[in-house]
Amino acid sequence: MRLIHDDAVFSSKESPPLPPSLHVVLTRFNMALPAIRSQGDLVGEEAFGRYLRDRIPLFRSICLPSLRAQVQRPDRWLIGFDGATRPEIEPVIEQLKLEDWIIPVWQETKDGTPENASQTFGRAISALLRPDDQWVLTSRVDNDDALGRTYCRATRAYAGAVVASSPELDDFWISFPFGVQFNGSKPLLYTRNNNAFLTRCEARGRFEAGTGGGCLQSNHAHVFQKGAVFLPITEDPMWLQAVHSSNILNSEKAHLIPLRNTRAVLKKFGIEKAEIESAESRWN
Repeated sequence: MRLIHDDAVFSSKESPPLPPSLHVVLTRFNMALPAIRSQGDLVGEEAFGRYLRDRIPLFRSICLPSLRAQVQRPDRWLIGFDGATRPEIEPVIEQLKLEDWIIPVWQETKDGTPENASQTFGRAISALLRPDDQWVLTSRVDNDDALGRTYCRATRAYAGAVVASSPELDDFWISFPFGVQFNGSKPLLYTRNNNAFLTRCEARGRFEAGTGGGCLQSNHAHVFQKGAVFLPITEDPMWLQAVHSSNILNSEKAHLIPLRNTRAVLKKFGIEKAEIESAESRWN
């Protein structure tokens, strides 16, 4: 099955392998992000606790299954937590203990100020680097969204083609434009080239020198201001953006094309329709 359509960079017949690399998926679960919390009116302890209780069923029915279903899993999935609200997310922590490739990372606070999420993840990534790793790939997904089952494989394949064709680049981004928006009942075709499912590819030296910083170092909407961006066209949608009652920033987009077979679309993300229906109250 063809994952990526051929273009000026990638050829399905001559796709050079990516040099030894560390590929990590990053998710900010309940990290202290003051700007986002204020936008969503989640500053108070009670409001944020309610938000987390709504998010956990969505994480279990959408995000977690999609990463488990990857045809080629990332080396690690790092999930960022803030210890201040640990009681609310303790069930998630306990569940993740059974998954040795999923690592909880904890945001540190100094003088009452939480560190930036990219610092938290950067520290964890540095500890994971192996002696022969030449590249660091970081992909992002929110805790209520999903990645297509072939996302990680397609990312590594396309990154290998870029490294081979443009050896002068030591920092570049991959953005799959083809995705889906899902409101709990119907999937809609959604294309966006600066979506929130970016991968950043950094040469190890650049990452370790601190001149990189991973995919969370800047706002995804401004990715085209950050350097080289590649837009592979894929056979299947590579990401699913959920729209539901506890969203802070996402909203349902008008004039998107409905996709006919909901069950078949969800399976491309490793999601079972029955699991979605069990979390139905969270969508309204």
